[in-house]
Order: sequence, then C-alpha cells, then structure tokens
Amino acid sequence: MPELASCRGANISYHFRSLKGYPYHGYTLISFRLPRLKKFLIKVPELSCDPVLNCYHVIMSKVSTMSKEIPCPAGLSYRPFQLEGIRYLLDHPAALLADEMGLGKTVQVIGMVNADQQCKSILIVCPPHLKYNWLREWQRWTTRNLTVAMVDPKEDIPTADVIILSEAILARPQIKKALRLRNWDAIVVDESHHFKNPTTQRTLHLYGGRGVKALDAPRRIALSGTPILNRPIEIQTTLAWLDRPEWYDRWKFARAYCDPKRTQFGWDLSGHNMKTLPNLQRRLKGHLMLRRLKRDVLPELPKKQRQIIELDTPRSFGIGFDIWKKLLKGTGASTAKDLLEDEQAFRQALKLLEGSKDVPFADISRVRRELADAKLDAVRNFIKDAVDGSDHKIIVWFHHRTMGEHLAFEFGQQAVLYYGGLSSTKKDVLVQRFNEDPKCRLFLGSLKTAGTGLTLTASNHVIFAEMFWVPGDIQQAEDRPHRIGQTKNVLIQYLVAANTLDAHMGRVVVRKLDIVDTALDKDEELDLLLS
Repeated sequence: MPELASCRGANISYHFRSLKGYPYHGYTLISFRLPRLKKFLIKVPELSCDPVLNCYHVIMSKVSTMSKEIPCPAGLSYRPFQLEGIRYLLDHPAALLADEMGLGKTVQVIGMVNADQQCKSILIVCPPHLKYNWLREWQRWTTRNLTVAMVDPKEDIPTADVIILSEAILARPQIKKALRLRNWDAIVVDESHHFKNPTTQRTLHLYGGRGVKALDAPRRIALSGTPILNRPIEIQTTLAWLDRPEWYDRWKFARAYCDPKRTQFGWDLSGHNMKTLPNLQRRLKGHLMLRRLKRDVLPELPKKQRQIIELDTPRSFGIGFDIWKKLLKGTGASTAKDLLEDEQAFRQALKLLEGSKDVPFADISRVRRELADAKLDAVRNFIKDAVDGSDHKIIVWFHHRTMGEHLAFEFGQQAVLYYGGLSSTKKDVLVQRFNEDPKCRLFLGSLKTAGTGLTLTASNHVIFAEMFWVPGDIQQAEDRPHRIGQTKNVLIQYLVAANTLDAHMGRVVVRKLDIVDTALDKDEELDLLLS
C-alpha cells in the first residue's frame, strides 16, 4: 500500500512500501509536484491501481482545501467521507460523484455550495420523484441565504437562486429557452445515468448535440450511484458534458472500451472490452470521478440510517391535519410526541376515530388507498433506480396489497411477493429464495403479515413504500434485516407523499425512532407542536 511520506506545500512524496507483483515495487521514494504526480500515475499502469489513486485523491483534497472550513448548519455535521467528497467537488469544477446510494451525494453538493461563495445561481436537474427531497435537504443543510424553488411544469421558471427542475420537462419549449437565458454558476444532474441515450430530447437539451447547445456552467456536477448501468457506452454522454475535449468523440470511446461490432443494422456499441475496462476505471478515478461504496466507509455509518424521501404526486389528498387534530383531541394529547409515546393510546385513538361521526374512518381508508395508487409510479421509479444502482437485495414494505401486486408485476422474477393469503410452506419458500437466490433482488412484504418474526439478513436496504403510523410496527419491520448475522449498516428509506399528513407523520415517527436508538436512557423532548 502507498504511504504518504511527506507533504510540504505543493510537494508530495510517496513511499511505496509493498506493491506486490508490480515491476516498480523497488522504487522507495517518488517525489513530484501535484500536477505531475497525477499525470505520472495515469500513464504508468503498474502504479495506477485503486490504492494509489485513492491515496492521491485523499491527499489532493487535503492539500488544496485543508485550510478551507466547510460551513455546516448548527446541530448538523458532515461525516468524514462527506467532507472528503465536498473537498473533491471544490477541487474539480467538472466532477462525477458516484457514491453508492445512501452515502449522501445530495448533502455533499449542498456542502460544496456552502463553501463556494461564487456559486450564486444553481440549476438542479433531477427525476420528478426526487424534487421534494432536494428541496427539503437544501432547506435543512444550507448555510447561505439563497432562495430555492421548484419549477412548476405549467409555469415559467421562477427567479430564485436555486432552481430544482424535473428532467421530464427539460425539452419543453418555454423551459429550454428560459434555461439558456440565465448564466448558471453550477449545474447539478442527479441520476445522470438517465441521460445515457444521446438522441433523446431531454439528453440533447441538457448535454447538447445535433446542433443543440449544451447547458453550461463553470461548475458541472453529475450524480449517480451507478454511472455505468450495463454498458460502458452509457457513460459517454455524461463524460462528454463534463469534459468535452477529453470524452466528446463517441466513436473513439466505443473503439477503446465497447468492442464495437458491425451488424446488418449498423454498428453495435453495446458491448465491452474486458482488457481495457480497468484502464477506463483508472482514467475516470484519476480525472473526474469519485466513488465510495458503503463497505469503504462502514465505520463512519450508523447501524441504522433512516431517510425520508418526499415524492411528488399528481394531486393533493384530503388526509388533512384537521383529522390529526381530532385524533389528538380524542385522547387528550397535545402533541404528536405525547401520542406516540404511548403506543396503546395511539391504537385506541385510531379505534375512537373509526367510530367518530365527524370523521368517517371509511373515508380515511379510501383516501389512503387513493394516495397509495397515486404514489405508485413514483414508488416504482424510485425502487427501479435503487435496484439498478447496486447489486444488493432490497426489502419493500407495503400496506395495500394492490401496491405489492403492481410492484411484483413490474419486477417479475426479480421479486417475491409475501402476503397473508399464502400458506406457511409457500411463505418459507419465498423467504428462502430471497435469502439465497442471487437473482432475487426484492422482497415485497405486507407489513401486517411479514413485519415480525422473519429473518431477512440477506438485505441491508429497507424501503417503506407506504407510511405506517405505529412506531412499534415500523421498528419491527426495520429489524427484519437488522438481526444477528447482519454485518453491514442498514439503510432505511420512507417514501412519503409531499405536503400531506403522510409526510408529516413520516418525519414525526422517524425522529422518535432515531431518539430511541441514540438516547434510550435520556428524557429527550421533541418540539413537535402542530400549527
């Protein structure tokens, strides 16, 4: 492994103590100025291994920005690997941040903006279902007085400093024209692998091509947990946008890495060249890509990592706060915290509400079903990104069986569907297949049926497709993978509909569960008074 021998100003000395199998292992000391070191590592294959390049990136981030303090909101803190990512973004005006899902790519981008006072006009392009998540994270992590707004598909682009735009409307005439009338300081493309096809309208109007000018800015950042989904050619469009001189020639890229073949329909670029792919990885890591996996930063992660993901839904719903207030009134509780502290009281309150003449419980059930139906497309897209983004298995909890059935139909043989109407034998077969079959990626489980008792340690990623209001039930479902035999941290994501009681209850429940996990013996007070 390479070790840092000295670091004075811009001079770096590496001591290669043990590079087994490499002809250069006899070098005891290699000293370069930083720019020359990078060029040397890229040109010498024997030294362009992951440990050396990773060591280079760490040193680069520390040397060039070690004196720069990264602003952070009071009460929050960046994890060490996130600080490294922020420094990397500060050092690289064009960067591909390819951390695995759950490591906080959004937070690292906001941290970069916090530290770079020159970033005053920022465009964020993301999938429709992630718009509210970007808005909430920005409001939570920003330290600057920048205005932020989401673009309404039916209206013009607002005059805010930070614009959050759905990738689905990039090609609309009024949108593409307005985007080019502004001078952007930074453009962020979330889930950049969605722009793999150079001929689609949204790719053309973002990355450029065929006479269409690309959206440009001094800082260009692409985010993707899986930059190369299946074929190397799929990353070329993003690379060409980030660094046009280096990566623009698509045919040159294909010849180097995609093993092109001529067919009766033309050239097939969907292949890959196993001999040259390591070189592509070296070029990316040495040039513009930073990628960390969970296993790389496991000591820095909590055993359970909870996230609220607010989804955009096509309509508003009547599961309103007036119902919640009546629920509180019926039990004598004044806050959400008071009610959730006593799970038995909460269940009793639901029963009281069911018999209430003011709020027919059947209407609430109907609205919740409608909400589940409206969330379905966004939930499906989110889960698809999660499946494509890693090779890990995922547990998905649902309440309405129709939700589970739709997801099972969408993912086919990649999923097992576990619900109450199955025999015990069939249920055992499904659990065994999920835990042992590498082709089975999803466990779709009814929380009422599968939320307790099962051991699902083959997964360390849990998604709640629907929000449940009883913390005890949620905690039981969270613990299906978090049992004896689990050696990884568990990522838990709650998919809620933005601006509804669904989202509010998600935040309330998750805050309670976080406090239970971190301060079991402390009397924590939650400021959860409802307005």
